[in-house]
Amino acid sequence: MESPLFNIWLKYTNAYSTRYPQDKSTVIEALTRTFGDIEVAMMLQKPQTTDATRTIAKQLESAQLEMWWGSGKSVDDVLNLLDLRMNFQFTNDPLLNTWVSYIDRVLKENPGQATTLLTTLEPRFSEKALNQFLRAAMKFPSMEKTATTIQTKKIQGYVANNESPLQVFMWLDLDNVGDNLLRDPLFTKWMKYAKNFNQKNPKHQESWLEPIRMKYDLSREQSKYWLDEKTPPRIVFHFLKLNKAEEKTLASSDFKVWAKYLNDFNHRYPKEKTTMLDGLMAKGNYIEISLLRIFDAAKKDPSTEKLATNLQNALINKWIVAKEKPAHLRGLFNGVPTSDEMNARYVEKLEALSRNTS
Repeated sequence: MESPLFNIWLKYTNAYSTRYPQDKSTVIEALTRTFGDIEVAMMLQKPQTTDATRTIAKQLESAQLEMWWGSGKSVDDVLNLLDLRMNFQFTNDPLLNTWVSYIDRVLKENPGQATTLLTTLEPRFSEKALNQFLRAAMKFPSMEKTATTIQTKKIQGYVANNESPLQVFMWLDLDNVGDNLLRDPLFTKWMKYAKNFNQKNPKHQESWLEPIRMKYDLSREQSKYWLDEKTPPRIVFHFLKLNKAEEKTLASSDFKVWAKYLNDFNHRYPKEKTTMLDGLMAKGNYIEISLLRIFDAAKKDPSTEKLATNLQNALINKWIVAKEKPAHLRGLFNGVPTSDEMNARYVEKLEALSRNTS
């Protein structure tokens, strides 16, 4: 929109219209003759960086719609003019917005025809394309009610057909929402759908996190939402079901997500700072005897060995602060792998501290 070519052409056509007012050639007609309908529409849909260019783009888009309407073009005519394919999808195609805007223009002349028009178009769309269209249509008062009704019926159909939550996630175009996914009203409806699906299909459970993992950077999407809500790390630990991972906890990909969240949380809310060990030991997560087993399993994996050793050291330091008695620890962890080693390291550190303070 703000390219040198466009600016030069805009100045030329405005100057031409001023000098020869009797010539009915308008800016939009001149642009269309030179670039064609699709190129002009694409140009007008590009993001604008200044108020001035946003205003110009809005005026020209309106003029383009009026030009099509004035020439008697139907909704299908403009669909074909823009080379849109209803049986595929409109992902990243800005011309969908142009077409929906033209439908709105048509409905201004026929305000009672929204239901008839949209229900006629509905069966021609693929599932994903339909929901992309409905999302765009809901932005216009002329179509909002009808589009919402159609979408509600579609979701009811997904329920009746017991469609996979992952498939429905894709059909609803939630994989293209972006940074505001977790705040999107349709995402909330999908969450409810996934919950109901799992209740109906106890032997075929689907995690609501899986589609997000597949299509988004989970640490960016979820962590941003949780951080904004100031969700404590111990709660996020639960959300990620790490409290049920047992000996696989430290090797879990979700643990990496949680570890990054913990670091981000501590940086953003320093007064609420918590350690990784405290997060692991928070109420509802793991007790010490379980942690010893988790650390033992993690030390056998080269990718988590160092982390497990660091957490063992942190636990020993916690015992020192609490002045735990070695005999008590031996009895508490009797029979647990590495408990003797941990107790020996604890005693060794106690003796070292005693020598340094004597």
